[in-house]
Amino acid sequence: RDINCTLSNLTVSNVAGCGIKISRTGISPASHTQILNCNVSRCDCGIMLDTYSEFNMSTNVASQYNYYGVICKGGNNRFYNCDFSKNNLGVYMPCTNEPNNAHGIFVGCEIAHSNPDNNGYAVICEGVSKGERFEACTIGFGKIKIKDSKGIKFSNSGISKVTLELENSTGFIMNSCSVGNSANFKITQTGKNRNTRIINCFTSNG
Repeated sequence: RDINCTLSNLTVSNVAGCGIKISRTGISPASHTQILNCNVSRCDCGIMLDTYSEFNMSTNVASQYNYYGVICKGGNNRFYNCDFSKNNLGVYMPCTNEPNNAHGIFVGCEIAHSNPDNNGYAVICEGVSKGERFEACTIGFGKIKIKDSKGIKFSNSGISKVTLELENSTGFIMNSCSVGNSANFKITQTGKNRNTRIINCFTSNG
């Protein structure tokens, strides 16, 4: 297994499966794969970071018009300035029973206009046990679902025309975010949610 691999300047489209798939790279020594300046479209899944796929870094990646923009099961993964818009599901983290899952970060990413009809899911975190951060992201025209998860944090982000669904989760934080018009930002809660904090957020109409 190669270490410090780089995938750069690729265009991948019309794949029945994953456009780019990385699996089990967290085994010591971790591979530290970088995905740079790639465009992935019209695949079942744009990018798949599978079980125990760790310490990967995606920068300037456009993953659009797929069913899933990115599926991330592994831990310590970082996404910078990526576009996961116009997918049926932008960011999917199905982490239930996944070893050492999540505890990565999305920074400056666009996750918007989720299909169908701008009412699909922009983000689903399911079974995330070690936290995940979304920093300075733009999320709009879709839904965010946090289920059976711990320590999910959105901060300094623009969130517009979004329904936030919380289900049996702990320690969800939304801090210093703009949520657009208050009539278009809704929160639904199911089951037992603990230590939920929405602080320092504001709407366009006050």
